[in-house]
Amino acid sequence: MKMFFSLLMLIAALNFSDASAQGNIISETAVFQSWDLDAESAFHDLELVSAKIKYNIAEETLVLTLGPSWSCPPNALCALVMPIVVHIFKIQKLYFNSCGAREFISKSTTGQVLKLIDYKGSHCELSALIESPISATLITTQNGQLISEDRFFATEFVQEIDPDAMKIAAYKIQKLEALRALTAQGLR
Repeated sequence: MKMFFSLLMLIAALNFSDASAQGNIISETAVFQSWDLDAESAFHDLELVSAKIKYNIAEETLVLTLGPSWSCPPNALCALVMPIVVHIFKIQKLYFNSCGAREFISKSTTGQVLKLIDYKGSHCELSALIESPISATLITTQNGQLISEDRFFATEFVQEIDPDAMKIAAYKIQKLEALRALTAQGLR
C-alpha cells in the first residue's frame, strides 16, 4: 500500500510540474521561411533576408522584425551593423475561427493592420493541406485606400518560458528525483 501511495504521489507531481511549466509561456516566435512582398510595399526594395514575428502574451502585442540584406559599396568604410526594421502592433482581437485556428488582428500606431493566422492545432481537413500553417498579412492603407498587402509564411511557433518559471521547474525536478530515489528504496 505504501508503494502504491508513493507511485501515485510521483505521478501527481510529474503532472503538476508539466502543467505549471505550460502556464508560464511569455511569448511565442515564428521565423518566416518565405514571404511575398507587394510591388507597392515599402519593403519591396529592401531585399529581405530574414523576417520573424513575436507574440508577446503579457503586452498583447505582435512584433514584426524584418532583416534586410546588408551591403557595403566597394572601397567604402561601413559599419558591420545589420539594419533591422521593427513594427509593433497592438492586438485588437484574438479568437479561434470555426476550424480552431488562432487568428490575431492587430494595428500599429501608423495604422497598418497585421492579420496573423495560426493553423497549428486546427481540426479542419483544409489545415492539413496548408504547407505553411502560420501566415501573416501586413495591410497598408492610406486615406482608406489599399496600398499594399505583404504576406509572410512560417511552419511553427517557438515558445519562450519565463526564466523564473524555469528555475521553479528545475527545483521541482530535483524534488521529483529525490522522491523517485525514496520510492526506489522502498521498492527494494
